[in-house]
Amino acid sequence: MLKAAPMGKLARSNEQKSLGPDRFTPSTVAVREHRTRERADRIIDQFVERFTEKDFFPEDGEDALFSLLVQLPDWPADLSIRIHNENDEVLAVFLKGSDESVVQDSIVLTQNVDAYIVPYNVQVADDEPLLRWVFSQLPAGSSVGMGGNFPGSSSDAGRIVTLREQIAGLAKDQRPLLFDALVAADEGTSKGQLDIRARNPFLPLWVRQQTPLSPALSALCALCPEVPAGRLEELLQQMPLTEQEEADFLNNLVLPDAFGEAMNISLDEWSNSLAIDGLSRTRSFNSYTDELARSIVRKLLAAESGRDVLIFDAGASNYAPADTDDNRIILLHDNYGNYSAKDTGNGEITSFKQGADSFYLAISSQLKADERSSLGMQFEQDVQGFRDVLTQHAIEENRGWFDPGKPTEIESGFLPDWFANATAAEKQSWKMAVQDYSQALLEAQAPDLLDPSGYGQPDQLRKYARQKLQERILLDHGIAVDPDHISVHTVSIEIDPGIIIDTDYEYIGPSELEPHYETHKRSLTDLSLENIALTNINFLLTSRAFDDQGQLVSFLNAGYLFGLIRDLNIGEDYSRYLRTVLSTSAAGQWHRERYARVMRAQMRLDVIEAKMAGDFLGDGGLPPELASRGYKWVAAVLDHPIDSDDRATVEGHRIQVSQLSINDVSLSGVLVIGAESRSSVAAFVVFTPQAPDGICFREMSDPQEFQQRILLEPDLLDYLVGRAPLASQDDVRHILTVRRETLFMELQPCTGSFLEAVYDSEVGRVISAVDEQTKTNWETYWESAWEITKVVGDIVLTFAPFKVRLPIAALRSFYAIWQGVAKAGGEEQGAPCILSRRRCCWLMV
Repeated sequence: MLKAAPMGKLARSNEQKSLGPDRFTPSTVAVREHRTRERADRIIDQFVERFTEKDFFPEDGEDALFSLLVQLPDWPADLSIRIHNENDEVLAVFLKGSDESVVQDSIVLTQNVDAYIVPYNVQVADDEPLLRWVFSQLPAGSSVGMGGNFPGSSSDAGRIVTLREQIAGLAKDQRPLLFDALVAADEGTSKGQLDIRARNPFLPLWVRQQTPLSPALSALCALCPEVPAGRLEELLQQMPLTEQEEADFLNNLVLPDAFGEAMNISLDEWSNSLAIDGLSRTRSFNSYTDELARSIVRKLLAAESGRDVLIFDAGASNYAPADTDDNRIILLHDNYGNYSAKDTGNGEITSFKQGADSFYLAISSQLKADERSSLGMQFEQDVQGFRDVLTQHAIEENRGWFDPGKPTEIESGFLPDWFANATAAEKQSWKMAVQDYSQALLEAQAPDLLDPSGYGQPDQLRKYARQKLQERILLDHGIAVDPDHISVHTVSIEIDPGIIIDTDYEYIGPSELEPHYETHKRSLTDLSLENIALTNINFLLTSRAFDDQGQLVSFLNAGYLFGLIRDLNIGEDYSRYLRTVLSTSAAGQWHRERYARVMRAQMRLDVIEAKMAGDFLGDGGLPPELASRGYKWVAAVLDHPIDSDDRATVEGHRIQVSQLSINDVSLSGVLVIGAESRSSVAAFVVFTPQAPDGICFREMSDPQEFQQRILLEPDLLDYLVGRAPLASQDDVRHILTVRRETLFMELQPCTGSFLEAVYDSEVGRVISAVDEQTKTNWETYWESAWEITKVVGDIVLTFAPFKVRLPIAALRSFYAIWQGVAKAGGEEQGAPCILSRRRCCWLMV
């Protein structure tokens, strides 16, 4: 089992690094990158070794199949494959070339949660349904799948057999390129994003985009185009740049020393892994592997047979041996990974099949049998044996690496039993739900739009105040100032309350009023947030404003500042601003729609996990026809979030979603799902997002059971109290504990979309919490849990789900894994409730 360093590679300084690592300690992102490589190899192996089998499709290999299909020699250049979702939105486009304008026709496949579906009026074949559907959409006279030399090879069934053989052969012949495409596609890369010279034919032409890169990340990617964007994004999250540092970088390409040091260490880790991986398997040419292979081969040959390797790159002068005893191996390299060997005796040059393997074949051609044996080769063309020896030496020099012969596994002890013991079908449903959740999260990311809950943070309030002050002062005086750098000094003194104040009076010094005084210093931004009482005489009499050089700013006199701050009224104005930006503006509508999409996808995932974990009644407690009834209720409302006749009934009952309230106090986000007629079916499901025990769905036989559960579970009681508005929490707690005889639970039906209703409720919580700031003590564990959740589900994300932070249900599996990580860390704590914007620790695997 590998374990990441406590703070990953960023914890090691260059000085420490120069001393050499004690052991191989990969960072989180290194583990993720390696698992991506393993996944790509696994998919290609399945194509090469098993795709000729009838009805066989590689796990997670659908996109690779479409990429291979359109690259077959007989596939028409003007025919694309388009993947749509059930809402007819395009997810991906596959095409032989890179010019979509040549497309004359398309094969359209619709993807739902766990399969591809065809129109309802189309007959689906029992065998090879996907490929038969593709053949049915090919233009008349197409030669795709033709060329077989066996009886029946011209029939659809025969053509499918030939097609499978062709695809398996193409995957084998083009393995390095296909591997690169699968790795790049994991980050959402498509042909359309790349320079034409760098376009990989096996990439999709277009994929539904992730969020546009932030300006800083875009600049880093331009600076290091070979490096995966996910690694650079991880670096920015670990060491965020300040506004000034980001501006310096974008304008002058200047990075802080600490960031540059961390970046060098991270890129060294990446290049080392890339180099060793390129030794272990046949990959596309990269200079890191090339340099490493040359270095190790020279060491081994010098030690075993006293021979050297002399390599002439393109453009170098030819070599002529000085004497007949010269036993050096001479290689010619075209700078693109293609090697040939020059015989020192007769000068003959031998070429080999193009690709990275040519290096090993060129050297082997100049060796004797015993020399090949010392390098792990059993025969002259035994490239893999040669590679294995070099890889082992490279791993030793690196003080360890991932085991090339075994898949990298996570620590299974962190997985909950209910997940580890789930059936293959359950895990497949879960995985498809994870992918849908991943896509929803990707679509909800927008660097230019702050997530809704972020508007309630103090830094956003300060930013808003600073902007309003700057705009007003510029309008009034024509001068641009930074309110953060304006220091307002106010003297507190005792004054005769009968004094009449002239608001245009600029300053009365403390010496004029004598007695006792004390000077208070605040930035103009802070002062605007505190506001000024209408009766604050001291401010009017004594305040003066200074710039960051200590110079008096005369045009910001006390009377002007008094009127400015009272007029702007930042606190009240900000609440109105939030209401607009989060609810009624275009940005607010965008947030509402994305929030609903993410919440729906996550609830689908949560309800699958709840069923796997046995959270619903019916596993022996109800008759078979009523089994998993709670699961069916939730599925019905997720299929149709808007309350209408389109929503499916369950056992003949209409299903309704209601907001839970206690004695007229609404508990934000806590929903009750069940039959519309409570007198017919007393049971219901309570949706408890981010509850302390990680359980999102609780099926109750009746309201009395729910009340009893609250009484017996203090954490659940605390959770429900916390969902009430801050001003009502004491009253709710009193009712739930002391005055239970007055307890009245009311269900308020959600008449529109219950998902959007939750959003609106949470926006209200954000606005009411503008002046609050919450800190948690579990940050050091949640990151590891999220990373393991991503590993288990192959979640293709380089970020944690920060942007949609209004409370959505914490994943059941995430909670269980988080508990395991926290326990391994030696501390038992409450469940995580808010995802910190700071990423705090590295994956333990």
